[in-house]
Amino acid sequence: MWKKALCLFALNYLAVACSDARTFSAPADCFDYNTAIAPVMAASCQDCHGATVAQGRYQVDSYRAILAPDLAGNARVVAGDPNSLALSKASGAAGHPTADAATQAILKKWVVDCRLSFFKDDLVHPESWMDFSNNNPSFHGAAATAPATSSTCAGCHGTASDPIGGSSGLSCLGCHPQGITGCTACHGAPPSDGAHASGWKLTDCHLCHGQIVDASGTIIAPDQHMVGKLFLGDGSQTCTACHGTAGTSLPASGWSAPPKDLNGSTDTGVVTVGMHAAHVGAHLVRGPIPCSDCHASVPTPSASLAFLDAVESPGHIDSILPAKVFPGGSAFTGLGAGGPYEYTSPRFDAASPGTCSNAYCHLNDTSMTWTVASPVTCGTSCHLTPPPDEPGHHVGGKPFNPVYTMQQCHCCHAATMAPGATGSDPDTIIFNNGSSLHIDGTVEFEFPPVCSGL
Repeated sequence: MWKKALCLFALNYLAVACSDARTFSAPADCFDYNTAIAPVMAASCQDCHGATVAQGRYQVDSYRAILAPDLAGNARVVAGDPNSLALSKASGAAGHPTADAATQAILKKWVVDCRLSFFKDDLVHPESWMDFSNNNPSFHGAAATAPATSSTCAGCHGTASDPIGGSSGLSCLGCHPQGITGCTACHGAPPSDGAHASGWKLTDCHLCHGQIVDASGTIIAPDQHMVGKLFLGDGSQTCTACHGTAGTSLPASGWSAPPKDLNGSTDTGVVTVGMHAAHVGAHLVRGPIPCSDCHASVPTPSASLAFLDAVESPGHIDSILPAKVFPGGSAFTGLGAGGPYEYTSPRFDAASPGTCSNAYCHLNDTSMTWTVASPVTCGTSCHLTPPPDEPGHHVGGKPFNPVYTMQQCHCCHAATMAPGATGSDPDTIIFNNGSSLHIDGTVEFEFPPVCSGL
């Protein structure tokens, strides 16, 4: 606080001395954010809009957070606008709890009359010089870097890299020791909130924000970087923004899996792409496999579920790569859980080329290579023909049919198997409308059997 007070004193004192002193136009009793606004927010709003609970993904525990737009870039507060969304909500709009009259009055004056002032009675700078939202041309960061106005700032503060700070003695480096164009001028490196807290590094930025920054950490779209909108992947706010291919339809899950992967690769020889397409697409033994069969369940963004809420669902991006497969091991409740073929210890080894074992869909193959296409055939991939399990049913012990044949599958499993073309042909898997119940982790059993004599 003493630094801010000293800065304010120095700026006001030098208003006449600096070569480009400005005319003060704000009300003389405007608010200092830290001493007047922050306490009001803490007392009235932070229970629902704080760091722990942020309803509507809106926090009010810092000046920067209050001014932040929503994920679509829509402003929540606009300097000078009495109809700002935050003010409307404080007055009880759309069923929002109504703030007391004193709180409403303070907030309205701060937003409308004081134009989101940060320091009280700043006699040198525009009222909204700390307001970075809504492409505010008075924002000090924009003014300090714009050719048309940077010389004005230099009149009192020297250049942006001047450690002395010109005639005012207040350098940009005092608040931004790494420079005003470095990542830490605006956020952590990387930020500490959201999914970043799980261990992502600056070298990983491009994996989620490839539209803005490349693999070397270079900002490649400066016009989209500081616009108050979060860009993930291609910015479409759909599942395919980061992985998969736009337009791909996955009716079983609504999600789009690689290819492409987070690096944009479509090479099935890399683990991050592998045989995703073979599993999420329909094939002859079952329909599309939902992502949740192998990964943690992630909800689909919808009208009632914000895109970022879906993205930050537990198990999605809250850990560093590689993606977790069969998380929890034997406790995993995805593929086959609860069915008679439920595996006891599913395992995926992500080391190239990637191997999958103990999953019921390949139960008869001890290890499947994830990056190599392998045909799925009866008698080799999942079970023998007929399966040797269920003693007394498939391989003997029944008085009228000691050993069942491949021509009798439909007798007990009519929902998944159909008779062959002739009496000597093996039964065939029923496959309708891009789906099959044959490999879904559950035995579809008909009793009594549809064939006589069984």
